[in-house]
Amino acid sequence: MKKRLFSAILAGITAASLLAGCGSTSGTSEGTSEASTAAAAESGDTAGSSAEEAASGGTVIMARGSDSESLDPVMTASNVDIWILNMVVEGLVGSSDDGTEIIPAVADTWEVSDDGLTYTFHIRDGIQFSTGDPVTAEDVVYSLTRAKEAEGPWAGMLDMMDSIEDGGDGTVIAHLNAASPAFLPTIAMFYCGIMPKAYCEEQGEEGLAEKPVGTGPFVLDSWSRGEKMVFKKNTNYWESGSPKVDEIDLNVVADDSTRIMQLESGQIDIAADVPYSRVSELQAASGVEVSFFDSTDVKFVLINCQGEETKDKRVRQALALATDKKAINDAVYYGNGTLAETYLAPALPYSDQDIPAAGVGCVYDSGRYSLLSRYAGAGSTIGRLHRQTVFLAGLAIAWRIRFPLPFPL
Repeated sequence: MKKRLFSAILAGITAASLLAGCGSTSGTSEGTSEASTAAAAESGDTAGSSAEEAASGGTVIMARGSDSESLDPVMTASNVDIWILNMVVEGLVGSSDDGTEIIPAVADTWEVSDDGLTYTFHIRDGIQFSTGDPVTAEDVVYSLTRAKEAEGPWAGMLDMMDSIEDGGDGTVIAHLNAASPAFLPTIAMFYCGIMPKAYCEEQGEEGLAEKPVGTGPFVLDSWSRGEKMVFKKNTNYWESGSPKVDEIDLNVVADDSTRIMQLESGQIDIAADVPYSRVSELQAASGVEVSFFDSTDVKFVLINCQGEETKDKRVRQALALATDKKAINDAVYYGNGTLAETYLAPALPYSDQDIPAAGVGCVYDSGRYSLLSRYAGAGSTIGRLHRQTVFLAGLAIAWRIRFPLPFPL
């Protein structure tokens, strides 16, 4: 039996996500990919165990450090909410596990006009909400119109869509004001999840924030704020054979050490938000499996290149030379990060880690820093700015030159 644990590992500039897990206690499923699937929903990352290891039925118990806030898809931008919504609601389309492709979801097929302005979606035959009610074109039109018009954190994301209408015969037609390659990825996001119109109008924003309804693999059965969420298998889910687990219990355990103790003792199957300092310990623990996954998170600091002190490129270069990002990674993230050379993390599509570094020669070099700072006549200024840099680095931020220029001067 294996123990599963999850933590986002962010470092230097780019980072990895962590997933591990544990053998089940009484009433829970064995350490299966279902436990990993629950963690993937929590983290937004794909699971590490293969599907063929999965066993049907059972309960997965997971503990995380903080609770969700609001589950109204159009009114939240918090990861603790988004990870939950991805279990409950689905859009007309979705994204593949690796995030590189658009795949069918509520709609199983669609066509795009030659000019790219008209999208016709065919609603999946027989698809139902978790309540058992059929998904209608009216529900789709309502949901996407609400997403477009909501004055929430995602306002403007659907500006490329002029309107959406019932096209008859189980279709909906979206009309764009300009061809947009971002349209399908946008409606694949959780905030464009399809929900029943009647239920939404009955519940209002406050009701939806407490209990959304969608076509996703799980149903939010109960929520004791600050304590626990219980998710039940959606017995009306359209994808045959999924989900495999019957229940996911998501406990709120604020103390890091307590979560780890619960994991090691078998009280829970998954622990989230694990401190970086405990990773190596858990990797060495018997019965604990730790798996790493690429993160899309990138940490950097932008320098105002028009500032009185930082408009001199030599000052910016000296700051880069004086900042030991490897030391930051080792001290803050316990070596679990990767020092990226671009703003795009390696896990992102179109990221090219083979291109020359933007700041040629701008790696930690105390000798060159001292020489350059003296040459720039700004030794005290750079020292003060560098102390600020180190402080920010302690808050999990690493330097990145915005407009770096190569050496030699």
